[in-house]
Amino acid sequence: YWPWPVRIRTLGGFDLEIASEAYKPSRKAQDKPLELLKLLVCCQAMRRDFADKQWIAQRLWPEADEANARKSLDMTISRLRRLLRDEDAIVGQESRLGLSPTHVWCDVAFLLQAHARVGELRDNVRADERGELDPPQAGLAEQVDQPDLLLGRDHLRLVLEPVPGADLADAD
Repeated sequence: YWPWPVRIRTLGGFDLEIASEAYKPSRKAQDKPLELLKLLVCCQAMRRDFADKQWIAQRLWPEADEANARKSLDMTISRLRRLLRDEDAIVGQESRLGLSPTHVWCDVAFLLQAHARVGELRDNVRADERGELDPPQAGLAEQVDQPDLLLGRDHLRLVLEPVPGADLADAD
């Protein structure tokens, strides 16, 4: 499972691999840890590496008061880390939470990185055509039923859709 102990695929369905084994929920599996995981992936889709814990708690427990939602979130984080068999897969910075890029591979993050790289290369090609650059030295290297998860999916679609009427050949 090198180099990522946890792999998440969300494009075309949700698949989770933990230590190179496909995740299969037990009968007693709780939904909240996976909901938290999907919400963190959604944040990545919106280019937010970390999300505010209070915001997450409000999404996962909209009916609960702030104190109970926070306690529930802390317990869910612990359960998710145990489910992933990796304490370092979920990282926190002060009051924020995210997926560790060194412990968790996610197709959404990979796709966004590739998309950004393609944009950089496209910009370099345009600048090179105008004689502004030296030649580049590097090559081109489910179903969702929650509104917050839909938001991430829709943001990803917007990022990846071509601009209407834009044509790389006609650029300048």
